[in-house]
Amino acid sequence: MSQHKIGPSIALIAPNVRMVFVVAYGDRDEPYESDIFPVVAIQAIESEGDINHDAVICDDGFYGLISTTEFLRDWKYTASQIVVCDWPAQDDTKRLADTIAYLKRNADLLFCEKNNTKASHA
Repeated sequence: MSQHKIGPSIALIAPNVRMVFVVAYGDRDEPYESDIFPVVAIQAIESEGDINHDAVICDDGFYGLISTTEFLRDWKYTASQIVVCDWPAQDDTKRLADTIAYLKRNADLLFCEKNNTKASHA
């Protein structure tokens, strides 16, 4: 009797509210950068009874749709957060300024932990 294994299944679900993926990334060679990407879907992957969720973002058009996990893999020192936004998209930069500053500090702290140095941000 042969055995068959069922591969993982993937579902994409559009969020009911406007959400953004806010990320700060970089290292000490240059100032930390930040980006705000609209979340276009939540990805759910079921494999062997486990379900993992991952926000899917729309990049600047260069990459198209990319998962947050894939984006974060490209950078060594990152901090990120998914935020539900009840304001217009044109207000994101102003309304998320404190979140961006917080994430830049966290990315720098991660750099410090890995390199045994002092934080550059107070």
